[in-house]
Amino acid sequence: HQHQSVEAGGLWKHLAAEFARRTPALEVNRRQVGPAMGQVRLALDEYRHGHVAEAMDRLDSDDRVVVATDWEELLDTMAADWFVDHQRHTAGDAAESKMIAERNSDRHALNRRAQTLLRADGRLGAPVEIGEAVFHVGDRVVAQAANRDLRPRDGLQRDHLINGSQGTVIAVKGTSRAPDLLVEFDGLGPIRVPNEFIAGEVGPGRGGGLTP
Repeated sequence: HQHQSVEAGGLWKHLAAEFARRTPALEVNRRQVGPAMGQVRLALDEYRHGHVAEAMDRLDSDDRVVVATDWEELLDTMAADWFVDHQRHTAGDAAESKMIAERNSDRHALNRRAQTLLRADGRLGAPVEIGEAVFHVGDRVVAQAANRDLRPRDGLQRDHLINGSQGTVIAVKGTSRAPDLLVEFDGLGPIRVPNEFIAGEVGPGRGGGLTP
């Protein structure tokens, strides 16, 4: 589930430069497999060799580029396309689809659009604001920080919340002034996530320890 490559650095970069013949290298493309991704593989090869315009033209001809008149329209289109995929996924007709954005501000904007569509479809409960985010029963959420104290009741020490843990909000607990969320985390089970963890900023623009 890696979204982008990690550049070599430190000792590995030194080994690759000084001992190229003895340093293992990945030579086979393990991504974009299958006939449906044929044009994508060709476009990526063009891009790697500096033929950016040709790569974009190829993707455009393969109906893989969406053009909009402005940024807001592009985000609207992306969220609408995701919602169609999401409906097909919940009906069992398609794999799960995810929206990926480079900037946190765009991620927050896409989440707000997704929540609006899901609320209109009756898939989410009443909104509750915690920190700078809005949550609902039914929201999919992700942890942006680890916490060894947050684990299922009677759970083992290793079954704690880690950065990247995903789950579904199943209840709102606590008080109206400082609500907690009960989240059914994938592979872990239900964990009550306290208000201070959810609202606590984990980095500039990223949001709190739990985010939609």
